[in-house]
Amino acid sequence: FVPPISVYPKPTSGKISFSAASWQGKSLTIKITDFTGRLIYDEYIEKVSDLLMSRIIDFPATGMYLMRLSSEGEEVV
Repeated sequence: FVPPISVYPKPTSGKISFSAASWQGKSLTIKITDFTGRLIYDEYIEKVSDLLMSRIIDFPATGMYLMRLSSEGEEVV
């Protein structure tokens, strides 16, 4: 089962927020890449404790990026 996720705001100027309720108590890896595959952001969280997570990302340029969340064999892009 892949949990639903909402990421906002879209577009963003750097701060993103997303619902993490489905991952509470689990480990979580967050990766953001550009469309060439270049890694922009990478974070591992040992145990998710927040229902809502926010991160400030230093995006190198205006454009579209892929956010990949993975936890215990499940992945959301």
